[in-house]
Amino acid sequence: MSGRGRGFTLLELLVVLVIVGVAVSAAAWVRHDPARARLAEEARRLAALVALARDEAVLRGTPLALELGPTGYRFLAWDGAAWTPIATGPLRPRRLPRPVKAAPEDGEGLPVVLDTTGDLPPFRAVLRAGALEASVGLDEEGRLRLDAGS
Repeated sequence: MSGRGRGFTLLELLVVLVIVGVAVSAAAWVRHDPARARLAEEARRLAALVALARDEAVLRGTPLALELGPTGYRFLAWDGAAWTPIATGPLRPRRLPRPVKAAPEDGEGLPVVLDTTGDLPPFRAVLRAGALEASVGLDEEGRLRLDAGS
């Protein structure tokens, strides 16, 4: 056996570490999809606000409604004669960031009424960003469902 030991030199180890680091960085960059992340964030926000609005309707004793539009959504309060938009606070109107669009699954765009008993009709709001889709909805048992992207 020669005087040189078996194993790797420090330079060889550093080259391998650099290659592994570059590969991991490239894989992480490919996995990160800003449109998917934005869509999931908006779906989670809408689900949280629907849950808050349901609780507010019960606590206030005033029906509230969710109205979806292609570029955003807003919550309305029943004042005894008409639906009025809630202008401030957490239930204020929200604009969706580009390229996210919203629509009710049925396509009708009618407001979803959140009554004072906490019971909600089944509904499904669909958020889209290009080919990506996420949804927020209520099933027949009144459970809030979130599908944060496909």
